[in-house]
Order: sequence, then structure tokens, then C-alpha cells
Amino acid sequence: CCHIYWNMSAEFYPGLKSPNVFDSVAKGNLSELEKYLKENEVNAVNSANETLLHIAAAHGHTEIIDYLISKGSKTPLHLGAEKGHIALVELLLGSNADPNSADKEKKTPLHLASIGSHLSTIKALLAKKSRFGAKDMDGCIPAHYAAISGNMEILKALLVAGNYKNINDKNIWRKTPLHLTAEYGHSDMMHYLLSNGSAINALDNNKDTPLHCACKAGHFNCVNTLVNWSAGEKVNLQATNSLKKTPLKSHPLRPLVHFSTGI
Repeated sequence: CCHIYWNMSAEFYPGLKSPNVFDSVAKGNLSELEKYLKENEVNAVNSANETLLHIAAAHGHTEIIDYLISKGSKTPLHLGAEKGHIALVELLLGSNADPNSADKEKKTPLHLASIGSHLSTIKALLAKKSRFGAKDMDGCIPAHYAAISGNMEILKALLVAGNYKNINDKNIWRKTPLHLTAEYGHSDMMHYLLSNGSAINALDNNKDTPLHCACKAGHFNCVNTLVNWSAGEKVNLQATNSLKKTPLKSHPLRPLVHFSTGI
């Protein structure tokens, strides 16, 4: 059995510099694997489209599994979620694959599906109790990535799943989803976030508010949304960041905002 993996890897993965890594995994030989595994080979596949992680799991080699994951190996569920292969994801979830397993970057399948904007995959993961508030190594929850992409349906699905309690979660740069919608120019999404409790004057690591972010990025529609927001807390036009600058007076958008709002 072990020699079959060796031969398959050599014959069907010609780019693999160390064909005996498949053999090492099948045998559960960690020291040998550590010796031969190259960084770019961790997700190599054999003729049956099996990764090293597949083989380690099939043989129950938990130490090998932990090592491969630490080196960046992706679980089948991570791969399916990343590519939006809903049939595969549903099959794996139905076979009790862990929806909250984390990769080397602490990303769960839900993070990867959110990055790829795969709505059906996200719904399938949420139905299996995937953690909508899980943070990766950058402190981002899946909703941060939805805010970057501007996919409203995905953002809604993620926030509704958590009853909006994660709407003001901050990453390691202390940015909320609202900061990111301001940076990336998604004014419609910004309106949705504000309507559901996003903190309009939240501060990031640079003491920038979402309005600072929108001004810096030159997104007039976002600036206009923030400046004219009238429900609940109002935007702080005099907020100063770590450079002692207010959002509007220090940016070229100032004349446009003045023309539109009279401010």
C-alpha cells in the first residue's frame, strides 16, 4: 500500500521534487516527511486526486495531519469552500467534516467562502453551525471579507446568522466592517451597516473613523452617506486622527462635500 502512494506520486505528479513524501505520509513517518517535504508540495495530489492530508487522514496519522496543517495544507472542506464547490461542501459536511477547522492562517472554510463570494457555500456552512465570528490571524471575521468585496447578500447572511452582534468586530488594525466599506467604496453596503447598528465614529489603529477612510480613498458617495446620516449617532466631522487631521478639511474631497452638503 505504501509503495503504491510512492509510485503514484512519482508518475502522476511530475512536478513533485520528493515523490517519497506520499510514502512517508502513508507510513506515518513524520521525521522522513519533515526531511523531504518542500514548501510548495504540501498540497500536491496523486492520481486519485488525493492530497497528503487525505492520505494521512485515511491512515489515522494525527501527528502527520497536525504537521501538514501547520505547513499550510488545506482540508478538503477548505478547498471546496475556497472554490465554491457546493456539492463537495455539502457531501463533506454530511460526512461530519468539521465546519470550523482552521488552516495555517486561522481561516475557517467560512472565511474562504466569504473571500470567494460563494453564497450557497456560505449558507451550507452556516446551516452546520460554522462560526460567523471566528477570527483569522489578521483578526478578521468572515464579514470583514464580505465588506471588502461589497457582496451585500453575503454580508447580510453572515450578520443575520449572528443576530448582528458581530457588526462592530475589529481586526488587528482595529477596523470594523464599516471602515472597510468606506475604504473600498461600497456606499449601499455602508447604509445597510449603519441601519443595523454599525458604529459611525469607530476608531481604527490610526484613530481614523470610517469618514477618514472614505475621504482618504476618494469615495464621495461614501462620504456623502456618512455626512448626511441622520438616524442615531451623527458623524463626527471634527474627529482628529493620529496625525491630528479631521476627515474633510485635510482632503481634496472637501470642496465636493461642501458643494453637496453646505458643510
